Amino acid sequence: LTQHTGLPPRDTGAAGGNPWDKREQAKAAAQARNQQAAKERADAAKGKGKKPPKKPVVPR
Repeated sequence: LTQHTGLPPRDTGAAGGNPWDKREQAKAAAQARNQQAAKERADAAKGKGKKPPKKPVVPR
């Protein structure tokens, strides 16, 4: 892996905007997803909430 994690991705400016903005947006989105997943896990642990749909077994 050659990326420096501390630096924003190199942006030519063609897309416009600050690369840090995209990074912050992505971070916020991931945080929201994690919170939702955590809430669902907590509900499942309590025994309430919808059960995840069973995946159909693919015969091999």
